[in-house]
Amino acid sequence: GVGYALAALAVRSVQTDRDAWSQILGRGRFAMITALQPSHFIAAVFFAIVVWLVSTLVPAWRISRQDPAAVLAGSGKGSSAGGGGRNRSAGLLVGFQVTISSVVLVLCGAIILAVNEEVNKPTGFDSTRVVLTTTPTIFSERYSELTPRLQYWEQLTAAIESRVPGAGVAFASALPIRPPKVPAAIETQQGAEKQGAFTLPVAVVSENYFELLGLTLRSGRLFDRTDNDGSLAVAVVDEKLAARYWPGQNVLGKRIRLNPSDNGPWLTIVGVVSGVGTTPYAKDRVGMVYQPLRQAAPASFHLLAKLPNTAADGRSALRAAAFAVDRDLPLNNLQTLDDYLFASEQSTKGFIGVFGLIALITALIAASGLVGLISRSVAQRTQEVGIRRALGATPRGVISLFLRQGAWYLAPAFAGVALALMMLPPVSRVFTNVLHYSVPVAAGVVVFMAVIIFTASYLPSRRAVTLEPGDALRVE
Repeated sequence: GVGYALAALAVRSVQTDRDAWSQILGRGRFAMITALQPSHFIAAVFFAIVVWLVSTLVPAWRISRQDPAAVLAGSGKGSSAGGGGRNRSAGLLVGFQVTISSVVLVLCGAIILAVNEEVNKPTGFDSTRVVLTTTPTIFSERYSELTPRLQYWEQLTAAIESRVPGAGVAFASALPIRPPKVPAAIETQQGAEKQGAFTLPVAVVSENYFELLGLTLRSGRLFDRTDNDGSLAVAVVDEKLAARYWPGQNVLGKRIRLNPSDNGPWLTIVGVVSGVGTTPYAKDRVGMVYQPLRQAAPASFHLLAKLPNTAADGRSALRAAAFAVDRDLPLNNLQTLDDYLFASEQSTKGFIGVFGLIALITALIAASGLVGLISRSVAQRTQEVGIRRALGATPRGVISLFLRQGAWYLAPAFAGVALALMMLPPVSRVFTNVLHYSVPVAAGVVVFMAVIIFTASYLPSRRAVTLEPGDALRVE
């Protein structure tokens, strides 16, 4: 019942978080994850009853089948036939538990560290006090030509600057970490028959976009007002793309063609800027291609505004400025860039909590199994401890005996770690950096299991040797 209530709270909490993220990201409400139903509670009760019956009826059935004469002929202190076999079965069960626990702990530990590294990678740009529209504003038919769109952007910039003095304004066809990919061709690349078979991330940006986000010019120049529809078609690329396609070369003057199947224009590269990050575990990270706003003039846009330190929230002023310029073109879902980045990473960050919880439960199960088995073994040998003490064995010698017995469980721990290391390469197809942590996590799990094993062996044996030999011999 308590578990069902906790599960219901977890479902509600997850949906609340996802609703908050969807609002920030501007993607619409997430569909409700499966809500708990009465049938789920009935199923939980059913499985709890099954576990209860198995864990009680099986031992009771074994006891009922014992030969009374064999029991009475035993030591008289609770021994029964077949005890050694049951101890061996319990030992094998716990050994299997240690193996599986080691596998799970290595996998979970490596994934947690890999995901933590991924979500904490630098973005490559300055998001401080930047507000943006996470949903694009789409131009109406009145802005079907280039000139009306340019005029609108200039009017909106002026309106924002008048309402928020000191604000920086830029426009882009895509958000910084989520650019769309476009079929492309590179003029000097080998294999002309494959031109257009690959894609490149592309964003159309205004000339002050790079300054607003704090991107650094590496070589060449940035866009300016002269890069218009009457001038040479140009592009700026980031250092990641330059290093991939022109390693060790001067990129300036090289040409890229977008949408080659549609006879798109050849763009001459005039500048290289610092690279930006992408969403966690984004595939095929090849860099960025930027086009000037005055040449491409996209049919939709995102607003980016950097507010001065003296300004308050500023979003209401931005909405008012857009309403004053054209009430039919509202700014959709204004959010701070920091909030947007946080929300975009949450789905990946969730793996840390999930796998962390699995690792915690696994560690508790492994520890409880080892402590239970070894404590039972020591309790059954309490009289033996008394005899050894009476014959002159030292407490250290008796404790070392049980420590050596517990050390056998290191073998399944090593086996589990080895099995987990063999499973990590397939996992790296999803979590691409997980192999970076395979060795330290494997070593950590071995140390962790060793601590649990020797602690579980030491504590009960320590209690046994504190008994006087005579008291130990009289233990039932």
